[in-house]
Amino acid sequence: PMDDPPTSDPATTEPVDPYSLDQAGLVELFEGLGQPAFRAKQVRDWLVKGVDDPADMANLPKDLRARLAEVTGGRPELFLLDLSEPDSVREGAATLLAKHPRLDVLVNNAGAYLPERRENSLGHELTLAANHLGPFLLTHLLLPALQVAPAARVVNLSSVAHAQGTVDLDDLHRTRRSYVPLSVYADSKLANIHFTAELARRLSARPDTAHITANAVHPGVVNTGFAQDEPGILQKLFALVRPLFLSPDRGADTSVYLALDPAVDGVSGEYFVKRRARPPARHARDAELARRLWEASEELVSLRPEERLAPPPAGS
Repeated sequence: PMDDPPTSDPATTEPVDPYSLDQAGLVELFEGLGQPAFRAKQVRDWLVKGVDDPADMANLPKDLRARLAEVTGGRPELFLLDLSEPDSVREGAATLLAKHPRLDVLVNNAGAYLPERRENSLGHELTLAANHLGPFLLTHLLLPALQVAPAARVVNLSSVAHAQGTVDLDDLHRTRRSYVPLSVYADSKLANIHFTAELARRLSARPDTAHITANAVHPGVVNTGFAQDEPGILQKLFALVRPLFLSPDRGADTSVYLALDPAVDGVSGEYFVKRRARPPARHARDAELARRLWEASEELVSLRPEERLAPPPAGS
């Protein structure tokens, strides 16, 4: 269904500074929701942009920094990384941390949709690698910078599609089950919600990270080129209904709200739709499955012992 108009336009809202922000980071995997989101004048100091294919890095327009400066009204910096490849995520995170030891906002806006099954260099199914494992690793690596900020926020873009998703810990990479693109995408968006909930639990259990919040968001059905490469009848169906999709500006509204609005200060572990916390699907509230997915993800991205967040105490 179409979303209601936002109560304010993030592209025109007057700047607010609820945390005396020195820097605000916006992580974007594809051209899409992230670009309108960083038009918000509050998100104006620097930006992290991820791309899903190393070949895309060479094809970025030469005037990209100038365009970013124009739409943000500031001096954004561009850090390139491939969210589907752990080595690239590590390299990008290290470069960022070397220049910016403080990070106030991290928006994980990964939304890869692949019509055919592909793998990264480690043999991980690429949708899972880009949409879940990449943001999972990046968030861990940037925790030192988030800890420096007085009230840092992590925003993970999920989708209402999570309700149709499953987490099969014995077949995360779809080597035994058939590859159905929408189903695989839904699985990754369910993983985003499990990651967000477990991240919030673990952050709140430690005094040095309790000031960091983590929330998930469904942006709405947004016209960003999603599934435009889907073959056959589905491509025609998407083309037919695409005019009914939200504009990217409206789709970015709740993400910017969660990143910057003082109304959600201290709110963590929630799933937001249209600026309101909503319960996700019942199977997305399985804390034990979230813990097990977290532990599996730690191994898949080869988190080092010192990079890991300990689980909360039993019963918390």
